[in-house]
Amino acid sequence: MGTTVYNAAAFAAESAEHDPPLTWWAAVIVTFVAIFLLAAVLALMTRWERKRHPHV
Repeated sequence: MGTTVYNAAAFAAESAEHDPPLTWWAAVIVTFVAIFLLAAVLALMTRWERKRHPHV
């Protein structure tokens, strides 16, 4: 049990030393790019479906 507590404390201390991987503005940019890509994929899928099954 002692080593588990020691490893957890060492991990917490190690992760506290480093900067976060993304700043807040980079996270915002990544979020909006992901939303834009999702919208583009959905639009392309919709166009493809309408070509396959045109409405009469």
